[in-house]
Amino acid sequence: MIGGLMTSTLLTLIVVPVIFTYIDSFQHLVFGRLLKGAARRRVQDPLLGGEGD
Repeated sequence: MIGGLMTSTLLTLIVVPVIFTYIDSFQHLVFGRLLKGAARRRVQDPLLGGEGD
């Protein structure tokens, strides 16, 4: 009974927040690169005269 209480406490207070932090960091990394690449393509688009506006 004590082991189950300790395991659930460990999972709730340490493991789950760490996993969410890793997922959030990965999400920022991926979307940051996608948005940066989209902005770069918009600026360098030859059909738009190279300005993107």
